[in-house]
Amino acid sequence: MRKTKWEVAGHVPVDSGCIMLSDPCYAVQNIIGQRVSNNRWLKFCNKLWDLEKKNKVAGASLDLGYVATGFGGDGCYPVEIRKDDRGMVKELRIRF
Repeated sequence: MRKTKWEVAGHVPVDSGCIMLSDPCYAVQNIIGQRVSNNRWLKFCNKLWDLEKKNKVAGASLDLGYVATGFGGDGCYPVEIRKDDRGMVKELRIRF
């Protein structure tokens, strides 16, 4: 199958210095209004930092997805996709 050229499909805002790629169903509890407490956020950050130190890489594979860090921090980054000749997304990238 032939792939199309890369195209900007949207943008992703970053305010925490990291970005997570995950299935949206895992974020539903946050979308419907349940807030993550500061304690939970701190536990998440600590787990991420521990994994990064262990693996000596910026970012970590977690149970629910992949978290990337170490790319320069906050901002709004373009999300690019490539499709096959049937219009199905085959590749996704975010350039920091």
